[in-house]
Amino acid sequence: MSTDDAFFDGPVNVGNLKLRPFSIGSMTACRKLGLSLFLGHGDALTAEEMQRQVVAFAWIQSAPLATVQRALREGTANEYIARFEFEVMPGDLKALEREINRISQLTEAAAIDTVSRETTPDPAEPGEF
Repeated sequence: MSTDDAFFDGPVNVGNLKLRPFSIGSMTACRKLGLSLFLGHGDALTAEEMQRQVVAFAWIQSAPLATVQRALREGTANEYIARFEFEVMPGDLKALEREINRISQLTEAAAIDTVSRETTPDPAEPGEF
């Protein structure tokens, strides 16, 4: 399966959870909640913080989208996540970590590096906006 095809995968089942495909909105939610696992600097996390971030990711990806959006907008996401922890089985954590690693690899492979230009680009040049 190519990287492009993997982003079109449907929902993924992890234990008793059904996770939506990872999206730009997912990444925005991770940023809003400070989930460093998804922001490129989650190397020095304690076991407790790692678990919190994995559970938060699972909530973002499996809770009804309208609930996630409303909770992020209203600043109540951490309350939802605290309740959601009781739905995640301990055995699901490793499977969730594997899914996070898979997403991280795909996201990294699909990343686009931008180059800053010193001059004003020519609007007639292909690929420029």
